[in-house]
Amino acid sequence: MSDSSSERKPYHQSENISAAYQLRYHFGWYTHLRRPYFHDPTNRSIASTTINEVAERYGYHVLELEYEPTVVRCLMSTLPTDCPSAVTRNLKGALSARFRHEGVSNLWSKGWFARSNGTVCEQTIQDYIAKQFAHHRAIPIRGTVPIGARHFQHTQSPSQLQTSSHAAYENNVHFVLCVKGRVELRDEFVSQKLLKFWMQFIEREGWLCWSMSVLADHAHMLLGLPLDVPTHTAVFRLMNNAEHWFASRWNRILVEARLDTLFQPSYYAGTTGGATTAQIRSYLDNLA
Repeated sequence: MSDSSSERKPYHQSENISAAYQLRYHFGWYTHLRRPYFHDPTNRSIASTTINEVAERYGYHVLELEYEPTVVRCLMSTLPTDCPSAVTRNLKGALSARFRHEGVSNLWSKGWFARSNGTVCEQTIQDYIAKQFAHHRAIPIRGTVPIGARHFQHTQSPSQLQTSSHAAYENNVHFVLCVKGRVELRDEFVSQKLLKFWMQFIEREGWLCWSMSVLADHAHMLLGLPLDVPTHTAVFRLMNNAEHWFASRWNRILVEARLDTLFQPSYYAGTTGGATTAQIRSYLDNLA
């Protein structure tokens, strides 16, 4: 099966990988010693202006913004090149600098909260990924039956909060990667090995895999990422490490399929969580 006699090392440049994406996070930032700075309408106005200025500068999109006396809560859409820790650092830093002019020397607690969300909840995504093989058998791609599907599903719930040194979070992203040209790789053994490789790679990175299905011409995965890993970086590493691994073992398959690389230089990424974006909007609206 292995063919490394004419090994190639396909390589995608990060900046050349395009994306379709929907990345949303619910943030909670807490004041130092839970002091009620945001009980004051003037402080809320200053904070709102600053947050919107920072969002415009970095390309974030503020979907909802609400205040409790000791907490700023923000529902935000971000770019694939962002990560929750960088978004928090940019916004908390700008707000700290602005409030120092108002005489507040220590605005924030070190602790903060971030939870991914999307149009549908995580259980719906997991069910969707699990059904992919049956779906493609029932509706064959271009009149053929892809036999190389493999599936993994974690026994624990992806909705459980993870913790870092200063944050409680949920950062779950649904990824879709496609074989270049949607060429179908029909070898069942190869698909099984690719899933195993990705599982081992994800474990080495310290990420979490909640669900994964590897089909003949594309793969779905629901991953839990650390707060400091941008979506784009995660895909770049998943893609390039798998490209090198695949070409070093099954270069013959790429040659026969007339592929210079295994994957299309594009991907889909969508955040999901225990609550949907609509549910979080409703919750924040009720705080107003």
